[in-house]
Amino acid sequence: MENINRYKTYFLIFLFSVTLVRLVFIGFLDLSPDEAYYWDWSRNLGLSYYDHPPMVAYLIYLFTLLGHNSEFFTRVSCVVLIFLMTIIAYRLGKDIFGDERAGLLSAFLVNIVPGHAIGAVIVTPDTPQGFFWVLGLYFVYKAISTSKEFWWYLVGLTLGFGLLSKYTMLLFVPSILLFLLLSKDNRKWLMRKEPYLALIIGLLIFSPVIIWNFKHDWISFNFQFTHGFSKKENPGMKYFLDYIGGQMGIVSPFVFIAWLYIMAKSLYLGLKRQNANLLLLFCASAPVFLFFAMVSLRTKVEGNWPGMAYFSGLIAMTGLSLLSLSRGKKRKLHVAWLIIVFSSSLVLTTVAHVQAIYPVLPIPLKDDPTSALHGWREMGLEVNQVLHEMPKEIPTF
Repeated sequence: MENINRYKTYFLIFLFSVTLVRLVFIGFLDLSPDEAYYWDWSRNLGLSYYDHPPMVAYLIYLFTLLGHNSEFFTRVSCVVLIFLMTIIAYRLGKDIFGDERAGLLSAFLVNIVPGHAIGAVIVTPDTPQGFFWVLGLYFVYKAISTSKEFWWYLVGLTLGFGLLSKYTMLLFVPSILLFLLLSKDNRKWLMRKEPYLALIIGLLIFSPVIIWNFKHDWISFNFQFTHGFSKKENPGMKYFLDYIGGQMGIVSPFVFIAWLYIMAKSLYLGLKRQNANLLLLFCASAPVFLFFAMVSLRTKVEGNWPGMAYFSGLIAMTGLSLLSLSRGKKRKLHVAWLIIVFSSSLVLTTVAHVQAIYPVLPIPLKDDPTSALHGWREMGLEVNQVLHEMPKEIPTF
């Protein structure tokens, strides 16, 4: 009991410390062009928009209404959502593996991989979609572990809100379907109404976006389909290799290598032992990565597109690593590998945050992604000055 309370204390200290750092951090940087674009959506609310559903605009509107139009309140929803995702990571790790340490390490790893850490301070549709993906995963876990139908209706709600965040939330459906097919103990759900009602609930919540697209000649659906799936001429292996490199950047190279191994191990052990929890963690992770890997053989895939897939894989990574340590097999090797995995992610994420505030790496501006977070205030002042100096009697447009 003393150890349990100790790990809970460590978790709470970490959770509130990292959240406080992020709340301070988000006010220091100018909005990136994409963030300003989404902020402009929040000033013109609609059922959907050209390239994404409306959730990110609604969140920005809500928090700027509670506060005011500033970088802090534009971004603060991301900090709140990652705060909640961290709690879910802790609960899933602890409950699935029956170990408070698994919960603590899951929460820690989820926060320090570069892609998730950046999503906690930069407002994009990926963060709300990632949150609802994770929440939906938790509700599926509760449904299969308690055999209570009620949880499936909550799955439907999270599916709908996830679809209102980003279209790739649709991949949640085949991921869970694959899990139900692979898990013998849970195939019974395929013969029951609750999962199908969950799908209907999700589509009903998503229906305003469908209606908006219908009224606008399906412009958003067409854009995303052509943007994400149109084949480029003779792509060869270039886009696939770019995709793999991008994923290494999203989660860090050592985490990516460890994730590949853990996914294979989760599938093997899940099928061999019919371990539903391992199969669930696998199905919510690897198939999404493989789907976009196949897409990358045809066209360019942005690095963030499969980002939501790593969450459950990171939980499997910490839980299975602790199980290996507890059995004493190659203990020193496992400890060394865990240290490398965690420290490499922490270093990359720390460097990225420092570079965003005070550039220390000699990277050319055109190649430095953090450069998009600087200079916009100065540019605004210059534009206002030019506008002020223009002749009043001559129309500009």
